[in-house]
Amino acid sequence: MAKLSKTQNYAIQWLVLQDVSPEDISDELDIELSDVNKVIKKFYTTNNQIKTTSSVVGDKKKNLMIMETATKKNKSVAIMTKEASQQSDSIKNKHSNRQINKNIYKPKKK
Repeated sequence: MAKLSKTQNYAIQWLVLQDVSPEDISDELDIELSDVNKVIKKFYTTNNQIKTTSSVVGDKKKNLMIMETATKKNKSVAIMTKEASQQSDSIKNKHSNRQINKNIYKPKKK
């Protein structure tokens, strides 16, 4: 039993999709029937459902931001969602009436 190359794996998968029997695939590719069956079992008997999760969006801004990429889970992004933007705008409107300029020193003109 030799290790199958990627090309052989792809050929087996394609032939299975073309409704070719495992015996015919084995004869055509000169691969042992047990190896063909292992590839078929690996790729076609598993449940290929997409894993999904759901979470409750809390009041924290961190939960409202997308902080990692979808596929590789790299933490190299920061994307503001619509809800985070709305929350930020509401906070800005609440605090716009405060006098922020009282801490800025401006010398009087003579």
